Amino acid sequence: MTRRPPERGAPSIDKNAIDYREILERTPLVPWVADARTWRFSYVGAQAVDLLGFPVEDWYNPSFWSDRIHPDDRDEAVSTCMTLSEKGGSYEFDYRMLRSDGEVIWVNDIVSVEMGDTGPVTLRGFLIDISQQKALAEAVEGGRIVETELKANERVLRQMVNSLPALMAFADDDQRYRFVNDNYAAWFNLNPAQLVGRTTREVMGDEAYALIRHKVEGVLRGENQHSEMVFPASDGTPRHVEVSHVPHFDENGSVLGYFVIVVDVTERVNAQTADRDHRETLAHFSRVATMGELATSIAHELNQPLAAITVNAQAASRFLAMTPPNLEEIDGALGDIAGDAKRAAKVIRHMRDLLRKGEPREELIDIVSLIDETAEMLMSDAIARDCSITVESASDVPLLFGDPIQLKQVILNLVVNAFDAISEEGGVPGALTITTSSSNEEVEISIRDNGPGMPDDVSEDCFAPFVTTKPEGLGMGLTISRSIVEAHGGKLVAETNPEGGATLRVLLPVPSGAEG
Repeated sequence: MTRRPPERGAPSIDKNAIDYREILERTPLVPWVADARTWRFSYVGAQAVDLLGFPVEDWYNPSFWSDRIHPDDRDEAVSTCMTLSEKGGSYEFDYRMLRSDGEVIWVNDIVSVEMGDTGPVTLRGFLIDISQQKALAEAVEGGRIVETELKANERVLRQMVNSLPALMAFADDDQRYRFVNDNYAAWFNLNPAQLVGRTTREVMGDEAYALIRHKVEGVLRGENQHSEMVFPASDGTPRHVEVSHVPHFDENGSVLGYFVIVVDVTERVNAQTADRDHRETLAHFSRVATMGELATSIAHELNQPLAAITVNAQAASRFLAMTPPNLEEIDGALGDIAGDAKRAAKVIRHMRDLLRKGEPREELIDIVSLIDETAEMLMSDAIARDCSITVESASDVPLLFGDPIQLKQVILNLVVNAFDAISEEGGVPGALTITTSSSNEEVEISIRDNGPGMPDDVSEDCFAPFVTTKPEGLGMGLTISRSIVEAHGGKLVAETNPEGGATLRVLLPVPSGAEG
């Protein structure tokens, strides 16, 4: 560093002190001497140029020191200097100063006070740039604050995770538990500390682990895994659970482990099962009631093939008594008997299917054939009510997935309701049209009649329980039909036709990949 002489008019420097000051000026400390009353520097080391960026000459200006103190620190620094200087001795304090380029630096000012008869006379000291130390101290303190906040947040997070009804855990890529919440540990009748560090297979046992092994293998490949399964509790009781395995990645995309979230849905599943059983019971009662209403028509449907069987059997007996027996006529009569027997068996089978109570079935259904069978079964009732049935089906209607008996009941309920509505008109021949069509996403079954339509005050809530326009009706047919359709993922809507009558539309989803 080069030394710069003080500005003209500055106090002279003692020649005997030159060597001493040269030694000081070779250090990073900035030595200085100032008047204790005015704080005007009488000497400043050459290092001052590096400290603040101002030439040494500027430091000798009367107000240089106070002017270069940061405005936020100025009053406190001046007050501290005045107060401590009056006491004499030595002291030090920290404050901020402004460099010539506007940068703010921290300095440590070490001061020694030379006292006279009337008080402090001369101040001598060193200025030290402590910006790095301050930044480090702030970083350390900030780290402590962050660490404290992280610990507090961790406590809050643990409390929150432990308060959730779900079972939660984290396992590393070796399938060792690194964290479990209280509910997860309680599932195995353990506390969290007893699980951490142990493998999932060790905790669950081979049989239970086999249920989730393929899910664990998938999540360790980085794939999200979601499933519903029956999993044994610690006492061996089977429980319905929803399980999610979610991978945890590092910054390079490698799997470090996975989160496990388990929700016990046993009560929900049991409630759904009870609701399904209740719905099936109501549907069964509805089918029985409907079959009771159709008893006359069903008897007629059975009477026709049975009477034909009797006639053909008598004819076959006569042909057999001939000499020689008329084998050709006998063969024809026996063929007619077989056909009529099949027809009677078909009617009985339809009755048995509708009257039986059993578990719902799920299978692919030819809805067009199902509608044809139902219309054929109801034909005698339609004739008795002076009503015609027209069935129109598109050629490209795809197969549906569901319970054939339940869907047949829906068609049966809607058609019988239409018959009842048409009968209310009186004297007007009834006409009922069942139309089946399809789009890419759904099959639509429309049942249109020429009855009186629905009153305005009923059309909006005709699907509500116990709402009916029939004096002897219970008001459950449409309610049950809608619940069946919705259980199949579809919709049932009712509309009043502008020209009279009503249309009920059944919309059912087409299973993916189904073809017409």
